[in-house]
Amino acid sequence: MLIMILQVTIGHFIAYTGDAVRGTLQWENFPRAISVEFPFVVALLRNNVIEVHNIIEQKLVQSIKLKSRLRTISTGPGIKVQVAGLMDRLKLENGYLFNEDNNSHLDNNIFSNVDNDKAKSNNNQSNFLATVPTRLIIAGSESVVALAATPFAVQIDSMLDASRVEEAIESSKRMMTTATPENVHSERMRHEFNYIQQKSGFLYLGETFFDMALPLFEEGNTDPRLLIQLFEDMKDIIRNDDNFTVYSGVKAVIERLISIDNIVSRDSVDCKTLITNAKEMLLMFLTNDREKRVVKGKALKPDERCILRAVDNALLRLYASSDKPELDKPLNSLLENPNECVLELSENILLVNKKYYPLTLLYKDNKEFRKALEIWKRIIEENNSDQDIPYGLQQMANILGKLVDPDLIWEYASWVAKLDEVIGAKIFMQPNLRRPSLIEPGLVLDHLRSIGKKGLKMYLEYLVTQRKSNEEKHHTELAFLYIEELKNLLQSDEAKAKIEEITNDFISLKDPAKTYLSFLQNQPTEDLLSHERAKLMSFLQTYIRYDAEVVLNKLLEIPVLKAELAIVYGKLNEHEKALCILINDLKDFRGAEVYCLYAGRMVCKLSSKKQADKKIVEDKNLVATRRTLFLMLLKVYLQIQNENGMVEEIINLLNAQAVYLDTTEVMGLLPECWSVEMLNEFLIRSLRQNYHDYREGQVLKGLCRGQNTITSFELYQAYQKIGPTVIDQNRLCSKCKKYISGSNFMRQPNGDIEHVQCNFEQREDINNTNGVNGTATVSDPLSNNI
Repeated sequence: MLIMILQVTIGHFIAYTGDAVRGTLQWENFPRAISVEFPFVVALLRNNVIEVHNIIEQKLVQSIKLKSRLRTISTGPGIKVQVAGLMDRLKLENGYLFNEDNNSHLDNNIFSNVDNDKAKSNNNQSNFLATVPTRLIIAGSESVVALAATPFAVQIDSMLDASRVEEAIESSKRMMTTATPENVHSERMRHEFNYIQQKSGFLYLGETFFDMALPLFEEGNTDPRLLIQLFEDMKDIIRNDDNFTVYSGVKAVIERLISIDNIVSRDSVDCKTLITNAKEMLLMFLTNDREKRVVKGKALKPDERCILRAVDNALLRLYASSDKPELDKPLNSLLENPNECVLELSENILLVNKKYYPLTLLYKDNKEFRKALEIWKRIIEENNSDQDIPYGLQQMANILGKLVDPDLIWEYASWVAKLDEVIGAKIFMQPNLRRPSLIEPGLVLDHLRSIGKKGLKMYLEYLVTQRKSNEEKHHTELAFLYIEELKNLLQSDEAKAKIEEITNDFISLKDPAKTYLSFLQNQPTEDLLSHERAKLMSFLQTYIRYDAEVVLNKLLEIPVLKAELAIVYGKLNEHEKALCILINDLKDFRGAEVYCLYAGRMVCKLSSKKQADKKIVEDKNLVATRRTLFLMLLKVYLQIQNENGMVEEIINLLNAQAVYLDTTEVMGLLPECWSVEMLNEFLIRSLRQNYHDYREGQVLKGLCRGQNTITSFELYQAYQKIGPTVIDQNRLCSKCKKYISGSNFMRQPNGDIEHVQCNFEQREDINNTNGVNGTATVSDPLSNNI
């Protein structure tokens, strides 16, 4: 909206709602035409003058007087104008500074090792950056003119050439406030801004203002490789085939600088300090650049990986060559995590600066495991592990656990085991159980035995529980180690008294749902003795391949281990001894019933009955075994029936397990003074079970009799259908062609008569030919024996 007041015209910015926004523009007279190309408003006045205002600041930025008479300004579809000054500054060139021809341009195919498509792409990018689009068309009486905004890089670059760096930086930041999404120049303006920032940064660098240059390099998205090349001791990091680009105007400044050494040589007094400051600046720049590039979960493009390769190798050199101890931690962190460090570029610098732990990490990343292990070994032997290698033995174990070379594993794992038998034993415990062991277990066991018992126990547990070893000696030796540990714990009188205390607590508990084993397992965590006993008991009843006789003799040396003895007696089928221990010594009545129910095993919870039954050989003798054991338990109860509460326990046993107890045998064992009323529930259940068994037998007998009748009838029908077979003196065997004499013959379905032996031999030959072992069967259901 335009308003004319006393020969002064004011323009307002009106939103679609009708509200005034921003501010106002002012012209000396009423414009003939107005056009907008953000962020500028262009007005054609009646005095043949063109005034350009900035929309954001509402200021007059330029006034143009044209000689020819102008008629109007229109907004066309747009044309592109190539600005020569912008081409000279923003043209992309090879960023590698040590080519034989540093001044070669993309137009002359500087990327000799890049395919033509990429070179063409870079050429197109350069042309795009040097082209200024415009939609403003001015129509005059004699000509048509396009009005294009002068790129701010051209305007501001003159300030840089005049050493007005700070002013140029402020102007560039101010101009970038107009690079909004609606501005068609935004993309090019970002490149112009990067150009100004980079050039300003390198100008400051040339003046050794390193702190002032750092933020400019970061704001200008400077390629780290441009800075790295300026350091003499890092030139070899940048390869001439990295194929990165730099603005031509920036490259010209860098080439004049030559190197950091050349820059600081002007100050002969403080040269060393300046080089240190320059490296600190580079270190901060590379650290920040790496944090922006390495994002968790983000995949790197090939070009980004090339940059990261240069950054990582440069950081490694800066960390390693520094004499600051605080840089050791970031150096280790760099190599402990995924990185792009190259062995050939970094090995020597780490060796020279005696950074042995980082060197081992570098070797590990490059699969030079022997070199890494040898350095670790040497440092640990020199007692420097706390300073140079954190968790040195564990680091070695981590590497060895992933190797597949048995010789290399044995060489260093056996050495590690001598220093720490637990860590050493873990190395031999291969996590992939589907693969065979890389090192023969017997060799490992012999070595661990010579060192101690902790590692030996751990490795035996691995063989037995994970590898499912079937060798009896492994199971027996592991049981011995468990018993030996308990024996050592029971050296003191306090420990022995502790076992008696726990047993008394269990007896006084009188919880019918708990067994002695479950009571031990529920003891507090700090009660090491109880948990070690529970562990041994669980092993003795779960694994059956140990030598029970040998283990029993070992347990007899420790009389206080009553429950353990009961388990081993059960393994040896000495059930009466086991039940006597459970009843007389432990008062574990519930455990004794579970022992009988599970055919000689002690389990913690009845909820595991299904699992326990799977571990018991399920045959026809299982029920018979239970009956034998429950009868044996009853006899043990009756031997101590005079004690308090034993009559109640006997009655409970009879009532609960009546299905497994024979009424006649039980009645013959019970005292004559016991009344029928006491045994009422047992007798009812027992008689009901006996009657059930009787009726079930009658049903089964009837079913069998019916099946036999059906089979006999089918046989009779077969006889009737086939008819008799008559053998005379002239009948020959169809197989051997010999006369059939005697009753040893058979008839095939096709009517052929042959010897039974001939048929058997023929079928045996067929089975042998097909690789099948079995017995021959006759083809005819009828066999004649006359």
